[in-house]
Amino acid sequence: MQIAIIVCAAICALSFSTEARAEKTDDLERAGDILQLAIPLTALGLTYAQNDPEGRKQLAKGVGTTFLTVQSLKYAVDKWRPNYSADNSFPSGHTAAAFSGAAFLQSRYGAHYGVPAYLLASFVGYTRVRAEKHYSDDVLAGASIAMLSNWLYATPMQNGIAVVPTITQDKVGLQVSMSTGKVGFSEVKQFQPKYRFSFSFGTSSLDKNSVQAPRGTGSQLNLETFDRFSNPTTSSAASFEYFMSNRHEFYATLNPLEVRDEGLFSSPVSFGGVSYPANETVTMDYVLNELRGGYLYNFIPDGRFDLKLGAGASVQNTYVRLSTGSIDQEVESTDFAPYASLVASYDLSQKLQLQFSANGTALNSVEFLDAVVLLSYAVTPQWDIGIGVQGYHRKLDVVEIENTYDGRSVFLNIGYSF
Repeated sequence: MQIAIIVCAAICALSFSTEARAEKTDDLERAGDILQLAIPLTALGLTYAQNDPEGRKQLAKGVGTTFLTVQSLKYAVDKWRPNYSADNSFPSGHTAAAFSGAAFLQSRYGAHYGVPAYLLASFVGYTRVRAEKHYSDDVLAGASIAMLSNWLYATPMQNGIAVVPTITQDKVGLQVSMSTGKVGFSEVKQFQPKYRFSFSFGTSSLDKNSVQAPRGTGSQLNLETFDRFSNPTTSSAASFEYFMSNRHEFYATLNPLEVRDEGLFSSPVSFGGVSYPANETVTMDYVLNELRGGYLYNFIPDGRFDLKLGAGASVQNTYVRLSTGSIDQEVESTDFAPYASLVASYDLSQKLQLQFSANGTALNSVEFLDAVVLLSYAVTPQWDIGIGVQGYHRKLDVVEIENTYDGRSVFLNIGYSF
């Protein structure tokens, strides 16, 4: 499963390319329309080929949970699509359908079915962004909801008894174990996960989003003035963690953000070397996509309190586009920044945990501070759910663009450990 998740995240990251917004791609969109149905139908067909009625039940539960969750969020959030064709952009239903089938194939029948299905499902998400039907965070949300929904029900087909030879210092023997695909809460202390996938989503409020391009010569623009549609700003992030031991942890996090709206300039402005007239409708597209990877060391691995310190690297893609009539200008910068990390958590009870985390750096070109407080509840040893608040400050100062972004978000977090 972990290989498929890494491949999936890498392909999703490719779909964040801002070049996708430059042209209409009807053929790609049609291919995505077909694959969103073909992947889950293939999964259904394979349950018949494998004579697997239990698998069909699991697939139906996973797809049904995905559908209900996605449709409920679509109408609760009321987010406009990038092309303003409808206000049901978040999450992506096409992507969710494709990943629903892929996650089942991976969980039930293994990587030789799951990895190709994940690649095709990621392509579906790419087509939705490229066709301007969804934002990147819509696609990430659809994929994450589908995977989590199917992992809730799907179990490997070859459940049963496993016999493993064991060798100790003074004897040789056999260890017999039975796999049922379920872990009871009474085993919470014995359950030591190797991996964890988590997905968080919520609403964001922007306190400041100022842009100047090029730095020092363009007009100072406040992107908060673009508010014709007052489009909800959604936040979503997916994280994959690898626990080498109770002290050593590696992780990767994908965090896309895009804001698109329309507005007017009260006076002429200069952006990217181009002059925009006053009192004409301007479409604004702002993108801040971030991929992080890092390492954490746990200084206190045993007991109710954990303290982790570490470091990582952030790759940030910033893209701003303004268009009106015949004037269409875009500025883009991709920047790399190392950062330091602090994570402190305290077990309030056997099931309830309070966590604080902070990541930040202060370089000449990139400065950011990301602070999160999360209260999580362990539903089972494998599943946890939590609510958190995040504060984020970022300042980019490069030749192409200067951007100061301050935002806050309230989010729901769902984690699956395995």
